[in-house]
Parts: sequence; C-alpha cells; structure tokens
Amino acid sequence: MCGRFTTTAAPKELTKQIGQQLGVQIRETIKTDPWDIRPTQQVLTIIAPEGEPEATMLRWSLVPWWATELKTRRPMFNARIEGLIEKNAYAKVPLDELHRGLILSDGFFEWEHPEDKKLKGQPFRFTVDGGRPFAFPGIWTVNKKIEGGPIRSCTMITCDSAPNPLVHKVHDRMPGILTELEEFRAWLSPDVAAQDALSLITAFPAERMSVEARQPGRE
Repeated sequence: MCGRFTTTAAPKELTKQIGQQLGVQIRETIKTDPWDIRPTQQVLTIIAPEGEPEATMLRWSLVPWWATELKTRRPMFNARIEGLIEKNAYAKVPLDELHRGLILSDGFFEWEHPEDKKLKGQPFRFTVDGGRPFAFPGIWTVNKKIEGGPIRSCTMITCDSAPNPLVHKVHDRMPGILTELEEFRAWLSPDVAAQDALSLITAFPAERMSVEARQPGRE
C-alpha cells in the first residue's frame, strides 16, 4: 500500500521527461510538500477527458461520484488491481479512457513494520532508474453531490509486489509504475479497452529500482 510519495522534479523537468511526449506543457506548481505527498492533498495528474491530454491537480483519495460526504467509510487512495477486475467499491468507477489518469511522481514510500508492535516502522523511499520521473496509473472521477463541489479526485492502482523482491521485502503491495511513452499513451487512449489497460500494471522490475531508508519530509 502506497500512502506517501514524492514529486520533487520541477514542472520544467516533468514537462521534458513526460509532458512533452504527450503534448502537455506542465505550468502548474506542486501545491503540496514535494517530499511528503499524502492522501487528500492535491497531486499533479495528466488526464484526457476531452480526448487531448492535459495536466491538472486532483485530490488524492477518491471521492466517488455517488458519495454524499467528503469522508468515505474507507479511504480510497489505493485501488487494488484485483478489486478493479472484481466487484467492489471501485467497480462503479468506469475504467474507460475518460477516467484513467497518470499521477506524476519520482519516488514512493513503504514502511517495514517490526514484529514488535511497540516499535515504529522504518520508512523506505523507492525510486526508478536513478530518480527519473514516472507515472502511477490511476483512475479519477468527479463528484457533484457534495456541497462546495464539484470535487475532482483520484486514486492510484496497486499490485502484488511478490515479483519484485526489493519492494516485497518491505511490503506485499506496490503501486503500478509506468515509464514509457507507449504506456502513457495506452493508459489514456480511447482505443485501449479496460482489461488491456490493466495488463500494463505489473510489479515493476527490481533491477530498475533503488531504495533508501529515509523519513518523508523536506530534503
């Protein structure tokens, strides 16, 4: 389960590494602590509701379209890929291209918890290809039922970490990670069906990842 991540790269760098490949100029600044992004904060996301990719800020922790209160019974900041295939709370959120998004990042945290419950867990930050920006595949929606809305929000999709021994040593789940232009386009494409899009989400190769023990927070 990924409950914290980082987006330390400046908008110019994110545009160079990811945005310009999709024809997107990222002008917005990150409105949260880039070293400690938490659920309910705004996250930089590329979506394509009108067919053309655009960069926007979305609330991280899905507020489904049918909710009448901002706080849901269970926080919806992670969506298990298995649950998207089966019938659960996320099943009501379409997986079509209008509701798929790319949440930009350059690292995420997982906690290793000791057997002694009295001891604090050790956080580890995982990065890809030496710190290169990447994207978490996610789904997003708009809620128009809550007062003060509409609220645009998103969740990232997670998978089993077992094929990745680096992450699995710390946690049994990990977020999906996309790094290539073909993957970005496919995730946002109207020509890619939901099941085909989900096939992009597998445990990222451990040999392309690095890890360091560190607390979330400013550099």
